Amino acid sequence: MNQGIQRISYLDSMRGVAAFSVLIYHFLFSLDNFNYWQGKTVQHWLSCVFNGSDAVSFFFVLSGLVLSYRYFNPPQESIQIHYKKFIVQRLFRIFPAYVVMLIGSFLYAHREELSLAFIYEAVFLQDYQFVQEIILFRNYTSLYTPGWTLSVELVMSFLVPVLVIIIYKAPRTFAYLIPISILLSAFISAFIFHFMLGVWLGKNYKRIQEYAFNQSSWYRFRYLIYILVLAFLSIRHIDRVYPLENIYYYPNHYLGLDFFHVTGLASFLILCKAINDSTWQRILNFSLFRFLGTISYSIYLTHWFVIFYLYVPQPKDIAGLLGLSDHIYQAGFIFCVGITLVLSIVFYYAIEQPFNRIGKSIARRLNEQAESIT
Repeated sequence: MNQGIQRISYLDSMRGVAAFSVLIYHFLFSLDNFNYWQGKTVQHWLSCVFNGSDAVSFFFVLSGLVLSYRYFNPPQESIQIHYKKFIVQRLFRIFPAYVVMLIGSFLYAHREELSLAFIYEAVFLQDYQFVQEIILFRNYTSLYTPGWTLSVELVMSFLVPVLVIIIYKAPRTFAYLIPISILLSAFISAFIFHFMLGVWLGKNYKRIQEYAFNQSSWYRFRYLIYILVLAFLSIRHIDRVYPLENIYYYPNHYLGLDFFHVTGLASFLILCKAINDSTWQRILNFSLFRFLGTISYSIYLTHWFVIFYLYVPQPKDIAGLLGLSDHIYQAGFIFCVGITLVLSIVFYYAIEQPFNRIGKSIARRLNEQAESIT
């Protein structure tokens, strides 16, 4: 880890693996358009392995961790919150590549009816709610369905500095607020729970890293714990095979406990394991995983366009183009993975990386006096 830039490479790798699992999950999901699964439960079991639907829980907990980590590591007697700089960097981190992807999706979706008059009507008269979708804060999705997760990511990440102050000044109060956030999820976003778990990980990173798990009383039950964590992460898909019915109904109805809360807890425990396990860290630091981590945001942005705009409308043509006319879905998988990776590399170097640098440059020039929290 390079302390100078406060970046932990194996956590980037985990984000890359999660983004790649979303790509595979959505490809498997896209096959419903061709009645490929025909009700077979194998689709749900595969979804437990490539669990793109709940990778968002992992992304949110991980965001809370990486955004708060630098405030606590190394430990300090006081912390400084440069809130304007934080906001600028988040905006430049999320918006530019998303805007380019959304505009590209819009132009491609309406490629046969494009004209200046059409674009003016669609953008300024909001016939297609384009402005609402591009703003993100409205949480409106039409052209780009996964945009709802970016809306949550953007808004919830703005709360991270506040959560950092609370856990720094009143850690016990913060601990109470975590379960309270579940009870209040009918009134506030359920995903604040995930960011709070992530901030707790950032605050306690060193303690988790140094915890001697193999000498603890929990160690003898480690395999049972691993199975339970994986079951919690896959609970949504397990429910589709073996409906949980009243087991889930009562905690959901009376306590507001959602499947996303369960998968958020599982994501938290997986990150605890990664922070504590040097073997995991060595594996995740392999070049392939680090590469996926580098382009993970671009993978997440581009995969939906590739699968649902390019592949799903013309699977036979794509299979013929690849010389695999007798293997339509295998060809589709090769196409979707290959084109997504190529587009992701282009997006990262042409859009994501340059705008990140611009955001950091602007943030450095902000002369606001940081508030010291002691």
